[in-house]
This record gives sequence, structure tokens and C-alpha cells, in this order.
Amino acid sequence: SVQKCGRIGYFLSGDYTQGAKIKDTIFRNCKAIACGKNAPRYNDWVVGFDISENPNLENIKFIDCIARENWESGFHAETRSDQKEVFFVRCISENNGQKPTASFGHGFILHGNVYMDNCISRNNFATGNNLNLGNGLVIYNGNDIVVKNCLFENNSGRGIRLVGIN
Repeated sequence: SVQKCGRIGYFLSGDYTQGAKIKDTIFRNCKAIACGKNAPRYNDWVVGFDISENPNLENIKFIDCIARENWESGFHAETRSDQKEVFFVRCISENNGQKPTASFGHGFILHGNVYMDNCISRNNFATGNNLNLGNGLVIYNGNDIVVKNCLFENNSGRGIRLVGIN
């Protein structure tokens, strides 16, 4: 578990333009709690799980993981890289967007091919009256998306937001 740190809880990084790829990795029973919530923090964009800052991903699994009370989003993926076969099973993302002026505050913001089963995203928040922020789940540019038996409730934005989906 990572709790009350001033940095991102779990950080998968690499340069996709140089062929960086993270594959065949399982995160089981991992918790990111209150990451960035208390100062000092290393920057203003601290999330619980930064699952893809820039590397390509393939066959990554998050099983029984929790992101709770993080500064910005709970589970976060940038859209610049290629992401295939990213799985979330029984994961919970709640009460994220603790930053008073949270710019994202999503439970899950993902990209690419995503499979979610029995996940919960609730009480995530972003500042302002903008339905593009504080969503339970956001997926950009995805193919082969499966979301089943999941609950998205009481988020400040939409329950589910899909953008550029084929």
C-alpha cells in the first residue's frame, strides 16, 4: 500500500517513442490512499495510479486494487501511447479529486483496449459545473471495450464518458 505520500502512488513510465513497453504485469491488492492530499507534494497532478504516463502497455492487470482520496484522479492513463489488454477486476476508485481546484478528479481515466469487471467508481469530484470532469469512468480512443457488473455513482460529472470510441 501507498498512503499519504506527496507523490503518485503507482507510476508506470517510459518513452513510447523509443519503444518502451510494459507488459504481462499484475497489480494485486494494491492501494493508493490519499496520494498528494497532504503537502508537500512534488507537483499539482498527483494521482493514485498513473498506469501509463508514456509507455505502451500490453496485458496489464489490476485486481482488487483501491484508489481512494487522491489529489486528482484515482486511476489515470495518458492518451499518447498504445494500450492493449488493460484489465480492472474488482477495483474501487472513490473520493478522488481532493484538490480544491481538481482539473480531472475522475475515478478512472483510461485509453485504448479496456476490460472492467465488478469495479466501483463513486464520489469522485472535480471543481466547477463541467460534466467533462469528475466522471466515474472516461475512456479515450478505445476499441474492444468491456465494462460489466460495474457501479458508477455520485460522481460530480458523468457516470461513464466515452470519447473517440470505434
